[in-house]
Amino acid sequence: MVTSDYKYEHDEGLICLIRAMEYIDTAQRAGVQVAGVVDIAFHVKIQKNKAEFGIHPRFVLLARTFTASGGNSCLVQKGVIYKKLPILTTARFQVLTEWGDEDATNAPATAKITLAHKPDGTGTVDYVIVKKIDEYNV
Repeated sequence: MVTSDYKYEHDEGLICLIRAMEYIDTAQRAGVQVAGVVDIAFHVKIQKNKAEFGIHPRFVLLARTFTASGGNSCLVQKGVIYKKLPILTTARFQVLTEWGDEDATNAPATAKITLAHKPDGTGTVDYVIVKKIDEYNV
């Protein structure tokens, strides 16, 4: 999957960069990037262990539902069942809700996220939010 740099809003309001898979910066996914200049010139690292120093970004843990969105998904693809999705803004994070059941048919819109799984941004798969993880600093 192709990655890009995005502006990440720290809980204190500062803006730094985060590298994540492409096509996440929509209102329906990780939230729209904040406008403004980057305040901290380093990348927030998504895959950190708890002992590493730095900013551990807020994210949601997603579970794949195995139902196609728009009929253009590759359901036979051997994809990852769980994904971590960094949430770019605090406003978007506050709106999202956890959904314990992996059946997304009854999940509210705030508990579902549809992600692209093809390099060109097409081919989508529905995920439900299993857990929300707050940002923390070490």
